[in-house]
Amino acid sequence: MPSPKRMTKNALAALASTAVDLSGNDPPKEFRIFEGGVVKTTKGEFLFDAQAAESVMAAYRQHGVDLTIDYDHHSLSTAQGVKAISAGWFQLELRDGDLWAANVRWNPPAVEHFAKGEYRYFSPLFDYERASLRITNLINNALTNTPAMDGIEALIAASATTGDSTMNEEEIKKLLAKVAALETSVSDKDRQIATLQGQTATAALATTVGLATTAKDGDVQAAVTGLVRFQASVLEVLEKKDPATALGALTALKEKAGEVAALQTKVKEAEIAALSAEWKGYLDELGTKGKDGKYLEPSKRTAAEKLALTIGGGELTRKGIDGAKEYAVEMLSGRTGGTHTQMPGALGLSPELNKMLEVQGVDPKLFSDFEAKRLAAGGR
Repeated sequence: MPSPKRMTKNALAALASTAVDLSGNDPPKEFRIFEGGVVKTTKGEFLFDAQAAESVMAAYRQHGVDLTIDYDHHSLSTAQGVKAISAGWFQLELRDGDLWAANVRWNPPAVEHFAKGEYRYFSPLFDYERASLRITNLINNALTNTPAMDGIEALIAASATTGDSTMNEEEIKKLLAKVAALETSVSDKDRQIATLQGQTATAALATTVGLATTAKDGDVQAAVTGLVRFQASVLEVLEKKDPATALGALTALKEKAGEVAALQTKVKEAEIAALSAEWKGYLDELGTKGKDGKYLEPSKRTAAEKLALTIGGGELTRKGIDGAKEYAVEMLSGRTGGTHTQMPGALGLSPELNKMLEVQGVDPKLFSDFEAKRLAAGGR
């Protein structure tokens, strides 16, 4: 540690910024409220950096009035009838990153309290951001004997009787060590804040592109790049210059697609209705007029209708009707006095019927044998 005579300019500046006028028992005309960096208190650590300083001074300038120094934070208890009497008034100044109370004017009762040694310390009341713990606004100061901030200097020195505020070498060493520790702490906090801010931005971006907040940077970057390329492709295809006009074009296309789909549905319904009328007329004619003296019985008609749906994949189609027609012809039988005519024991199958049975997965020989036996038994 260098001697006081060989201290660097930066070290001297640090000492000057922490000094408080302790001459006699006179209350100070100015005093430092916050040192730049981490502010340690019994309620936790807070941050007074360049951003905090800008926020505090902006709020002070906007309010446009001197700030008060009350007694023991009585301003917080006015709702309970406690009078918030002012001990003094002050203005705010920034000095080398520190926040100072300047042009302090003490009221006579406060001066008397100092003279009697009844008050020694101050306690600032401030607002802060919950996420970053950054100080945003200084509300006021209070005279107190139980300050929440660690390591603050007394407004009135306990043993100041001669006005001599000279610091010896040992005191300077301790103060420089404290400054070095504070600088290290501030650097650590700044790194932590930068890391958290980066993580928060990445997590928010990941959520925006539909990824988990724990997604890797590479995955997030790939997703964002893909979205950018997709947007560029959409603009190129639609021949639009910006997303807004492209969205309008897509909306118009969607509406047209809906109209086309509705028209297609109507056409399909008309086709099905036509096919249904055709198929019904064909079956009606086989059942009433018949063909070559043979007729389609009601039970066989039901089988033919089911076969048409099966061939058509569950709906009435041209393919299903044409295929079922061949099978319906094979199902015609003669009528004699209201009973079925006996059919020969062997049943020949047409090529078309063989194809239909193949589609249904039925063995043509087994089908032929079964039909021959059924017809031989009177068609039951």
